[in-house]
Amino acid sequence: MKSLFFIIFILFFYANILNFTFSKEIERSKNNKEISYKKSILITVLPIKFVLNNILSKNTKDYNIEVILKGGVDHHSVDLSPNLIKKLNSFNYILTFNSLEIEKLLLKKIDKNKLIDLYNDNYLENDPHVWLSLKNLKKIYLNTYNFLYNIDKNNYKYYRDNLNKVITKIELYNTLLLNKTKNYKGKYILTYHNEYYYFAKDYNLNIISLQYNESEISLKDIQKITNLINQDKIAFILTSAYYDNSVFFKLTNKTNKKIKIIVCDPFNEDTINIFWKIYSNI
Repeated sequence: MKSLFFIIFILFFYANILNFTFSKEIERSKNNKEISYKKSILITVLPIKFVLNNILSKNTKDYNIEVILKGGVDHHSVDLSPNLIKKLNSFNYILTFNSLEIEKLLLKKIDKNKLIDLYNDNYLENDPHVWLSLKNLKKIYLNTYNFLYNIDKNNYKYYRDNLNKVITKIELYNTLLLNKTKNYKGKYILTYHNEYYYFAKDYNLNIISLQYNESEISLKDIQKITNLINQDKIAFILTSAYYDNSVFFKLTNKTNKKIKIIVCDPFNEDTINIFWKIYSNI
């Protein structure tokens, strides 16, 4: 009798183990299916993610989104190892501005059939930062919406509503900046590098940089900038957080001129907020 009870106990024990294992396999299979249903989107630079998130809003759960050039990464160089390229090619879609040199280099190694170019208008030769223009940004948002519409028509009304809110904000900021920059007609924006040439073009402002196309500034250029400061021809200084901006303080102290210095982070900051920051500080 004891042997019979022992056999029944063993059978019951193993039955429970098998049932638990089978349940776990079903759960794992279900989770894997959910992951596979997610649309995987690869993004070249972080500003695109801000655009995408502003349209997706609360619907990001349906997407697996990764950024190649994340905050803090030097956008001039990326380790293009075979493992990285293999991983990048595993995504369903690749969103890019196709303007930065590192983007162009990466896109030579990635399946072009997956490529979605969010900006395909005229490029300024000396400035790849196409998103630092409200006019360009509006086109970028429209192209991003069209992309989402094509891959997720069930939610297009939700995306369209979010898009319209953003476009309204973009148009408002553009109007505000147009009115405010009229006060600086004929003057210059002083920048560190080449990030804000689209911005200057939009508002008919002159622009001069401390460093142009990776070239170090010459003594002649420093003298030219110093002369512009002395002549009150610098409207404001627009620079980025990752530079040594102490040089601007040295220039203004040397000339004894008070000039507004606006520091933004064009790679790690929602671009719309950057324009509000500029407007609020000039």
